[in-house]
Amino acid sequence: MDICSRVWTRIGYTQLLERQKLFKMEMSTIMLRHSVETGLSFGLTSGIITTLGLMVGLHSGTHSRLVVIGGILTIAIADAL
Repeated sequence: MDICSRVWTRIGYTQLLERQKLFKMEMSTIMLRHSVETGLSFGLTSGIITTLGLMVGLHSGTHSRLVVIGGILTIAIADAL
């Protein structure tokens, strides 16, 4: 093996390692983005269903707008903590 082949092999191996590193970083970013999107969509759906259930339940039990608004504010504050 001559000197040119050894230099090329070393450069090729270094480039391969850099490309693998970039690929892993890109895959991590894609997986993180997917996890965030999944969590966000699940959280929004859960929050909407919970709030609608609370509104229907409080309205059918009390027929008071003030109680329904108070319940929504209570669940919003409790869910944020």
